[in-house]
Amino acid sequence: MKRRKTNIKPMFLLILLAVFSFFVINKTEGIDWEGKKQKMYESKPAECTTCKTGEGIKEIIDNDSSINYVLLDSSQAIDVTEEFTGSVEGIRDFGCRGLDPANFLSSKRYVCSTSGGGGIDFSEGDASSGGQGVLVKKNSKIKITKVTFPLALWLGQYTYVDSNKQIRKDSPDYRSNGQQLDPEIVSRSLSPEEATQFNDEISGTEKEPFVVKGKVKMDTGQVENLEQAEGEYQVENAPHEPGCILNGKPCDSKLAVSDYNVGKSNYIASNQKYGGYMLDQAPGGDKKPDSASEECLVEGQDYKELKNGVVTTCVNVPAIIAGWFMETFGLSQWEKCTIGEEIQTIDPKTGKPITINQKSGECVDPKTLGIKMTPIFGDPDVCEDELCANAYLSQSYKETLAPSESKGVTVSGSPKTSTMFFVATECALQIDGKNVPVLCLWDASPILLNYKLQEKDKAPNQEDFPKSFTYYWGNVSQSMKISSKVYRVD
Repeated sequence: MKRRKTNIKPMFLLILLAVFSFFVINKTEGIDWEGKKQKMYESKPAECTTCKTGEGIKEIIDNDSSINYVLLDSSQAIDVTEEFTGSVEGIRDFGCRGLDPANFLSSKRYVCSTSGGGGIDFSEGDASSGGQGVLVKKNSKIKITKVTFPLALWLGQYTYVDSNKQIRKDSPDYRSNGQQLDPEIVSRSLSPEEATQFNDEISGTEKEPFVVKGKVKMDTGQVENLEQAEGEYQVENAPHEPGCILNGKPCDSKLAVSDYNVGKSNYIASNQKYGGYMLDQAPGGDKKPDSASEECLVEGQDYKELKNGVVTTCVNVPAIIAGWFMETFGLSQWEKCTIGEEIQTIDPKTGKPITINQKSGECVDPKTLGIKMTPIFGDPDVCEDELCANAYLSQSYKETLAPSESKGVTVSGSPKTSTMFFVATECALQIDGKNVPVLCLWDASPILLNYKLQEKDKAPNQEDFPKSFTYYWGNVSQSMKISSKVYRVD
């Protein structure tokens, strides 16, 4: 009997159809058939197809979400002063080129922190009878000897996904100082001629040096002939002019400008004719109560002050406090720290008992020292002296809140409720020739406020937006480390 042949053609056809279906699915699953919706407020961004986003950026969650300042390490800060010796003012080559500053920042109120401890040693002072004790006068001087500022932060991220600089989990897209406010938002309501005039008026400080003022923060106590001089510190870019990079070349201005000067952001808000903040105010201003008597806008709880802007190029003007400081000591205490007392001890070399004279060192008046600095983006509630970026962003954020939510907004505190945020860099004071490490606090509030505004504007189910400011700041910190290497300022 003949074996019946099996027809295998249908099996081959079935296998072929399966392979073809697999190929089609893989090629078409990434296509968005409905099309992505573009937000109404966005202009078409300048695409950056080769940007390295997400490089080295991982989720960082800080359990303490109440911290509203961050200490930047030395790789992200530029030292713009040197130790002063005698009456000679030190000038550091890096960042000191004698350039003319484009703008000077000053304000009635300062950002103050509290850190750094030193003291005036009265043991070499002039003593006289002081009733029940010894009255001692000491001619002392306290001055700022070192100021650093976070250049890698102020230049903005070294490259971006697109010109809209939308915050994402894989790329924080933190902006440079001069790009914290978008001039296009204001320009849209202007005629072409007005827009041109407006952009000319706000762009004069772009990528130019600027000067900020600073003071020594200290409770002087009893003092005669007190002298207090405000310091001037000039901020410049590094000599090799680092900035946004794309394909080995400086970025197109539509993508990023790397404008470390705060002027443009402040001018966008403060422009008397077209400024974003001023246009929203009633005639005669915002009628805020005068708080000029409150010198500190905010004062840190863990360290001293903030204040001002920084730096000094070829002419360094240090902030000082000087005068004849006075303190009263008991007679016995004074004798112990000046004459000393005999103490029996053992000679470590011979092992035999010896008598030595030892001074107590108890004639030092401890001082809590710090640096007061200008809030470089201004007061979050008041627009004055062309420092208005914070006022504009703070007002824009509050307008997104319900009345009950607005009542909970504070100037400082947890990032969840505050409108101000600071970064701290290492600085130093000198008291009678002895160095005292302190912190300089720098206003970085627009980073917090831009995060809050984008958080309000994001889509309900948007998964690529950082879930908290603490998470976002962790990504910014990682991005700064990468940017500082690219900028060659680490």
